Amino acid sequence: MELKPFLFLPGASATAATGLGGKAENLWRLAQCRVDVPRWIALDAACLAQVTAGAPDAAAAIRTFAFPPEWPTTLNEALDQAGITAAFLAVRSSAAGEDGDQHSFAGQLDSCLFVRRDRLTEAIRQVWLSAFGERAAAYRRQNRLTDQPIRVAVIIQEMVEADVSGVAFDVDLTTGSRRGTTVSAVYGLGEGLVSGLLNADTFYCRDGAVSRREIAVKNQAVVFASAQTGGTKLADVPVDLRQLPAIDDETVKRIAATVRQLSAAFGRPQDVEWALKDGSLKILQTRPITTLDRLADGDGLELLWDNSNIVESYPGVTTPLTFSFIRKVYREVYRQFCLMMGVEPALLEANADAFEMLGLIRGRVYYNLYNWYKVLMMLPGYSINAGFMEQMMGVKEPLSRRPVIVESKRWKYRRLAALVTGNLINFLRLDAKVKHFQRNFDAAVAPFENNSPAGRSPHELAAIFNDLEKRLLDSWQPPLINDFFAMIFYGILKKLLVKWDIDRRGTLQNDLLSGAGDIISTEPVRRLQHLTELLAATPELRNCLLAAPPAEFLRRLPDFPAPHTEFEAYVKKFGKRCIGELKLETVTYQDDPTQLVELLRSYVKCGKTGHRSAGDRERQLCRAAETLAAERLRRHPLRRLLFGYVLKNTRKLVRNRENLRFERTRLFAVVRDIFLAFGSHFQREGILADRRDIFYLTKEEIFDFLHGTATSTDLPALVALRKREFDRYRQSAPDERFTTSGIVYHGNTFRQTRTTPTTQRAQAGTLAGIGCCGGVVRAPVKIVRNPTLAVDLDGFILAAERTDPGWAPLFPVCRGVLVERGSILSHAAIVTRELGIPSIVGVPDLLASLQDGEMIEMDGAAGVIRRLGSEVQP
Repeated sequence: MELKPFLFLPGASATAATGLGGKAENLWRLAQCRVDVPRWIALDAACLAQVTAGAPDAAAAIRTFAFPPEWPTTLNEALDQAGITAAFLAVRSSAAGEDGDQHSFAGQLDSCLFVRRDRLTEAIRQVWLSAFGERAAAYRRQNRLTDQPIRVAVIIQEMVEADVSGVAFDVDLTTGSRRGTTVSAVYGLGEGLVSGLLNADTFYCRDGAVSRREIAVKNQAVVFASAQTGGTKLADVPVDLRQLPAIDDETVKRIAATVRQLSAAFGRPQDVEWALKDGSLKILQTRPITTLDRLADGDGLELLWDNSNIVESYPGVTTPLTFSFIRKVYREVYRQFCLMMGVEPALLEANADAFEMLGLIRGRVYYNLYNWYKVLMMLPGYSINAGFMEQMMGVKEPLSRRPVIVESKRWKYRRLAALVTGNLINFLRLDAKVKHFQRNFDAAVAPFENNSPAGRSPHELAAIFNDLEKRLLDSWQPPLINDFFAMIFYGILKKLLVKWDIDRRGTLQNDLLSGAGDIISTEPVRRLQHLTELLAATPELRNCLLAAPPAEFLRRLPDFPAPHTEFEAYVKKFGKRCIGELKLETVTYQDDPTQLVELLRSYVKCGKTGHRSAGDRERQLCRAAETLAAERLRRHPLRRLLFGYVLKNTRKLVRNRENLRFERTRLFAVVRDIFLAFGSHFQREGILADRRDIFYLTKEEIFDFLHGTATSTDLPALVALRKREFDRYRQSAPDERFTTSGIVYHGNTFRQTRTTPTTQRAQAGTLAGIGCCGGVVRAPVKIVRNPTLAVDLDGFILAAERTDPGWAPLFPVCRGVLVERGSILSHAAIVTRELGIPSIVGVPDLLASLQDGEMIEMDGAAGVIRRLGSEVQP
């Protein structure tokens, strides 16, 4: 085969350099940056392409390829033309994509150093072969590059016999600061550094100065061996130099400045290999830093994210439509709340960014805790209220740094007086406000609960939604005010119990709040228990439920009037109260009644037809707690009056908190119906393939498409992109709590290395959490990750990562409830207290610590779980 080398000289045009691979292209660009680059030429990738063309085994073709006899002469002439007179050369790969923006290929292909001219062709062959080796193949597989052709050019460059060499990164590799530069240096050649063979000195620069130094003990250096062998060797470093820096600060600053210059020229932070020879700085190669997407900017804004509480409402991955809806809800409702609490508009305007309270991290909803604290700081009593808020939200660690809010000092005392007055008025009028809210809510929502919006046109649906949003967002303050005072009164109750020596452990408040009654979340449980009683009286239908598929049970159900009427009544009122009920994408019991059939089957199997004994026991615990408090306060009439007032209001506020959450369920159900109607319209018009694809669009994208204000109209492509992205998110979840720096979605891992707080750290063989409902239970544990698949819980202690209101019907089936995530005022805590079921929430690493079926003992009052050994139930 006749083959001539396609040679490139650095003086050629940029267009000619584009086919030479990333490393050679970068060398060509370096020449334009006025830095000292060792002279070089390149062998175009077309040479390798011709050698391997049509060969079934490319590596075999390279091994057997006979270089044409004219090649050495052609290569020597090119070297002379480039002014390369050095006796030894470096022969390196320059593959397509190598040293590029996305992939560096660092260390994947061979380099040959100290190559004499008469050995050039064999060095070229070795570089070519390395492109088809297992190491390079594994790298392509890992980075999903297997579908791309292998194109490898070869760089031939004069060899620099360096006194000192190293690498420099235009970023501080320890902090991630983009204002910093990291410079590493070793004596001799850079082989020892890039291979990890030798310890390097590392210097960190910031704003033109050396800020930190890490000086290594350098016993050896990689140096040029001899002109005869053209190799390298490890040489001993003189003793008096071993602990001295390889370069001085002025040289460090010179290297850092050069790296900054190159980063500006290339438009990306650079990873630069350099060498010093007789004091002259030579740049051997440069490439973009490809790991910036895994290195957060340490100088960027630091934010704290936590989903301890909100995971109860939005478990797992939440779709774009739900997030776009709730993001505005939280922003506007809490702004209105602050106004109602007496915060002046000017202060709200100055801190408007604080009301961006939610984030979506890998498809999961998180609180931006930094902004939560900023909002709290605008209210009175920050130092006290912050602790109460942390209890209510289940925040395990307080904020490490106090936020700064913009405020004018001249407003300080006037603002404080207005806030105190506003709080007092709000509290005194709270009952009336709650009743007014419920009347207004019913007037806005009930018409669409009884008359589905499915038949309306898209523009009518948009009008309905906008009207609902405006009417309810502007009037949602009473539930928030109730939660605010629930947080305060619960905290005061707990403090009084400890301070007045009524309860040193600080858990008696849970017994005092038990058995209050009138909590709507327990009504689904009572109705299911009644259904169980009706089925027990109807053996034929009961047997069908236990033995036949759910669809068959539903088909036969109308033949039995009493169970059928009760079942339909349940679906009508509580068909939208289900697992993940506040996520618009959730398939509810109304949408798919077979889910409810599976739940009912669990009740029938374990014979739960009243659960009265647990309720009686809980009321007994409550009375016992009241008796204890009365006894301890018997000689303190004023304390007794104050304690009774606090307890009465705490009970009312906690009950309101849970009942008002059901109004959210009703609202979200109507909003879900509105957007499903949108999805049906879009499906009929051929805009979307399926009506449920609507959940992968944001609210703004849907309305913009409707009104002609969209910036992107290819909705199917957008949906497909989001589905792929959110499918990846389902594979792994971020940590419960973590910090981010700089650009949130770039460089942050969403992981937090932390230890469990001392107060939560359990002794060997035990776990500790927050006791919510008293009672000691010894039973096997059943780990439930998907509540829709939870069956046969009778006799087990249920253990879950998190719960939401839709879990409530599962609680009476089991003997106790353990939840990894949650707070003292979470739904699981309130409902289990009301039902008299021993429970503990906020147990760190619960699911990772327990085995499904192992025997444990839980103390719901103390919040302690004791593992009883290796016994595991089948």
